[in-house]
Amino acid sequence: MTMKRLVIAGGTGFIGRTLIPELVDTYQVVILSRRPKKRPINPNVSYEFWDGKSSISHLLEGVYGVINLLGESIGKKRWTAKQKDKIVASRVDSATAIKQSIEETKVKPKVWVQASATGYYGPWLREKPYNEYSPHDEQTFLGRVCEEWERPIQSLGGAKTRKIIVRTGVVISKDSELVDQFLRPLHFKTAVIVGTGKDRLPWIHLQDEVSAIRFLLENENSAGIYNLVAPTNITIEEFVKEMRYYKPSWLTYHVPRWLLNFMFGKEMTSELILCNQNVYPERLKKEGFKFKYSNIQLAMSEIFVK
Repeated sequence: MTMKRLVIAGGTGFIGRTLIPELVDTYQVVILSRRPKKRPINPNVSYEFWDGKSSISHLLEGVYGVINLLGESIGKKRWTAKQKDKIVASRVDSATAIKQSIEETKVKPKVWVQASATGYYGPWLREKPYNEYSPHDEQTFLGRVCEEWERPIQSLGGAKTRKIIVRTGVVISKDSELVDQFLRPLHFKTAVIVGTGKDRLPWIHLQDEVSAIRFLLENENSAGIYNLVAPTNITIEEFVKEMRYYKPSWLTYHVPRWLLNFMFGKEMTSELILCNQNVYPERLKKEGFKFKYSNIQLAMSEIFVK
């Protein structure tokens, strides 16, 4: 039996590196990269060069699906004007190129999974959590980025390609940047809490992230927008408290907002570091997806014990 083919852009990134091993037993995977490897570690994996802008219609012709995870990191560098342009371009250019490439194919991909983020909604300003039907925040940088990021897939015409947008929260795992940032001071018996600690954090465990992507990829009734976040929202203080259970500390230090503003700028502080978002995965839950790490206690037990 011939294996279905998948094309993945951004397959060498944080999420892609875990997603691909989950797929290679079922799919023939083509990874698009600026630095393609000559010797794939699995016979069901191959690499193709892609600059993130050029047509890839020859690669998308007749494939089962395309997954686009490409995007410049939003947290590794201060948001200068140049860096913000890079954040936008890396997302919009790749999504636009995929849209145009699909339009050029004769046999369309069955499904397109497009990455986005919970930054679409902006800070939490109401009693109820944000769901997939909540409006986007036109006033924030990340709200505008996500809207532009999603526009190409939203504007793809025709009914032959199932379109899925995944708005992902903060992805955590043993190797995630967020866990590492809070873990480092705990090695010195000090817990660091940014801001007051009361800001809410839309998180998801890496394993649930990749499982949800596969669930949506393979469920022929799934289409549209999905929030990829755990069903139990927490505050930053609760996040650090759970880490302290495994890494006890003697001291607690709160990094005040004014200092974060000075270090990272007000925009990055308010939209990313202290994002204060309460987001719920309403559509995933309704369609029957089962979270393995539905609460922070389960997630931390995997991170620190296994």
